[in-house]
Amino acid sequence: LAVDIVRDSDIGLGAAAQYARRGPFFERVWGESKSPPFRDSCIDAVICNASLHYAVDLIVALREIARIIKPGGLFVILNSPVHRDQRSALRAQDDFRRRLSRLGAIDDVVSVYRHFTRAKLEDAVRSHIGPVDEAPFFPGKWFLLLRRAKQFVLHMELASFPVLYARKT
Repeated sequence: LAVDIVRDSDIGLGAAAQYARRGPFFERVWGESKSPPFRDSCIDAVICNASLHYAVDLIVALREIARIIKPGGLFVILNSPVHRDQRSALRAQDDFRRRLSRLGAIDDVVSVYRHFTRAKLEDAVRSHIGPVDEAPFFPGKWFLLLRRAKQFVLHMELASFPVLYARKT
C-alpha cells in the first residue's frame, strides 16, 4: 500500500502509478498521518519515506501509526532530516521553508515542514511504538568529506538522514 494526502501526478499518489506500471502492482490509498484509513492492528510494517517531517503533529502521527501496526510490527523512518543540535535544526528548517515558499509550495506544506532533533524524535518513537535502532548506512568517503566541508563553511551541523526503525512493543 502507498498512502499519501497528495494526489498530484508528479509527487503524490498519481506519481505512484508510474512505479506500479514498472513493477509489481500495489494499492494507492488517499489518507493522512493524523487519521490513516485503516483499522487497528492490521498493518505489518509502516515506512515513512520522506514524509514524517511533514506531519502536522508528530505525536498524533506516531499514535496513529502505533494504532494500525500489529504487535511486533515494524516502523521505519527514511529520508527525514535529523540533527543533534537544536539550533542547527531550526536554522535548516527555516532555510528550507523559505525555499519551499520560493518554489511555490502552499502555506499548509511550508508551515508544517520540520527538521527533527535526534533525541526528541527517538523519545517520541520510543514512547509510542518501541525502542529505536538505526540501520547502518555508509554513503561513501567523498560524500562525507564534502558534507564536513559544507558544515565548516556554513558554521552549522547539516541534517543527517538516518534509517531509524522500531518494533511495536
